[in-house]
Amino acid sequence: MTRILLTLLVILSFSMLANAQFKKGSLLVGGELSFSSYKTNNSQINQNQHSGYFNASLGKALGENSVFGINLTYAPFSSNNYYPYGSPWFLS
Repeated sequence: MTRILLTLLVILSFSMLANAQFKKGSLLVGGELSFSSYKTNNSQINQNQHSGYFNASLGKALGENSVFGINLTYAPFSSNNYYPYGSPWFLS
């Protein structure tokens, strides 16, 4: 319990140090990019999964505490399952 309270105190302290206000008319740009791949091969199932995530954000400050903008996201996903000995029991 002490560890949780100490962690919350540290996070709260850092949040007070941050200055999130910006000038009116400022342009804000941000984004995120990630990719993951998973592959398993055993005697019962061969599985292959790929996923990605792309996020782009663009905004304009209307005031010191308000932003108007857009957030575009693209998240492709593919999965291939191959059962070398027919359909497994849980799909029958």
